[in-house]
Amino acid sequence: MPLVKNITAASLGLYLGMPPSQVPSRGMSDCLNVRLRQGVVVRDNLGWAPFPNTDDAINLDGKTVTLIDSFVLRNGTTKTLLGNTTDLFVFDDNTNTVAYLTPRYETGTVSVTNGSPTVTGSGTAFDTELHAGCFIYVGAISETDPTAAWYEIDSVDSATQVTLTSNYLGATAAGQSYTARVTFTGDADDVFFTEYFYGGSSYTGGTGDDRWYATNGVDAIVAWDGADDQVYLPNLGNVDTCRSLRRDTNRMVYVAPTVSGTFEKFSIRTSDVGKPEDTVNGEAVQLIVHDRNDELLFAANIGGLLAIYGRKSVTVAQYVGVPIVYAFRAVVTSVGPISARGVAVFPEYHYFVSDGSQYIFDGTRADQINTHIWEDVTSRIVPARVGQLHHGFDYSNGELLWVTPLTSDSDPEGGFPEHAYVHHFLEDLGTDRLPDPHTYRDLPATVFGNYARASTFDFSDLDENWAEYNFRWSDRFFFQRYPQILFGTVDGDVFILNEFATQNGVDPVSYARFGRAGLSRSPSQRMTINRVYPYMEQIDSSADSVIVAVYTTNVLDGNAQLATSLTFGLAQDGLANFVSPLKVATYCDVQIGTTEGSFYWSISGYAVDATPASKV
Repeated sequence: MPLVKNITAASLGLYLGMPPSQVPSRGMSDCLNVRLRQGVVVRDNLGWAPFPNTDDAINLDGKTVTLIDSFVLRNGTTKTLLGNTTDLFVFDDNTNTVAYLTPRYETGTVSVTNGSPTVTGSGTAFDTELHAGCFIYVGAISETDPTAAWYEIDSVDSATQVTLTSNYLGATAAGQSYTARVTFTGDADDVFFTEYFYGGSSYTGGTGDDRWYATNGVDAIVAWDGADDQVYLPNLGNVDTCRSLRRDTNRMVYVAPTVSGTFEKFSIRTSDVGKPEDTVNGEAVQLIVHDRNDELLFAANIGGLLAIYGRKSVTVAQYVGVPIVYAFRAVVTSVGPISARGVAVFPEYHYFVSDGSQYIFDGTRADQINTHIWEDVTSRIVPARVGQLHHGFDYSNGELLWVTPLTSDSDPEGGFPEHAYVHHFLEDLGTDRLPDPHTYRDLPATVFGNYARASTFDFSDLDENWAEYNFRWSDRFFFQRYPQILFGTVDGDVFILNEFATQNGVDPVSYARFGRAGLSRSPSQRMTINRVYPYMEQIDSSADSVIVAVYTTNVLDGNAQLATSLTFGLAQDGLANFVSPLKVATYCDVQIGTTEGSFYWSISGYAVDATPASKV
């Protein structure tokens, strides 16, 4: 039987928003929960499981996770920080628990009555220090345990009285010590942006000379020394907050700051050299970046420059010394990222998602890139939810994961993203003429972060069945300091990503649908599809099988219909290296996948043999 189509190295990834005939034969018109690895389509460890393990699963009070970050101090200590819409937390490697890092108010004492929502203070200043939505614990200061008996404050009535959202259930008591968490007030879209500063001076809180800073763009900027049991509010002069922040030339740059209550959306505020909290003295200065009506979103270093991104612009800033401090040059004046989290930073270039496409910026120019994906994807991003667009890196697999709010989400108006387009940036396609390969997968992430495993993994540490771990026992995955990828969810859960076959115990649907295959040289000639040969990795003694689905049509760019679905055993025993559709058509699409099970499979291409239908 003649082979009429032979596709190898099917590694070009997805091509979206184009007629089926324009999808390269080595590309895919659709896929779900697969990755590309060294020219092969692979279903392998695309799931997630609770962090740090199933028994000690972390949940941040059931609220949307807005921060996962690592603070590496110069003494070699690494701290893992987490956040939700109201609180900050630090993770304890020894106990696998979290403690609040949220700033506290604990001055004076309080009196409470069983069955009453009223808390009465003595020597307190509730009206200036607390707000509705803060939480209070009665009985001790410095309480940081999320499982303690916390009560939410419904209203601040005066300097000496607050009302709770529920009645106090403890014993009636007077003159009690207390802990009040001064919570953050942003919503689920007000995620934290963070930065570090090493070897600084003139700090207004904490000890040591290393600091971690965070802002959600709504509340006051906070800082942490890596040792105290709460963050502090640094004295930044008249800087109330900022949209994002970045360390550059040994100073802190506050992007789009709010100064004395005024949102300076076209400006940056810099600190003095080596003094990230001094925004008044020395070389501290406030500068207008541009004169266009374009709010600043984000800044990132590129080479010796600082790239400052607006919604419709990219400006580069270069330190030139006093009195000017920074010189600005408008590089791009027509496009910019649609989200402050829409910029992916590589050392020598940045990718950003803009209206209509994706761009690559090298410090001198921005060029449109990967239009085969992003022209279609950006047309389906919900305008009111563009702030939810964000990304994360999986360097071990060479993946840049873009979580995208789409019109196809289950709640497109008020929900959260459920999927990601994955840029496989390490795949070598053998030519610069082809766009970068992408795939698509389930990924309900609100933020990403990393965690360096504290100790080497051994069999006693296995939290899931061995089948869940598609790794060789000699893989670096099992060793100390392996960089685990974490993500948070809208429900407050924190998961470990890309180490497990299932999605928190649920088998994922996985498939790859390849480009349209013409079966005849003549569009009028119908062909009988006798055999399809999937070029799949053989797995000896495996009882698992994939589904080979064949879609057919007689129109080049017509809507192909499912003609047949056949099983294909991965063991490929004997001559069982093909399936026999025996369907008549002029064109076909071949899809390989699974609807259940969590086993590994990979495919490098396929072949089709067919004969003229009149001869069958």
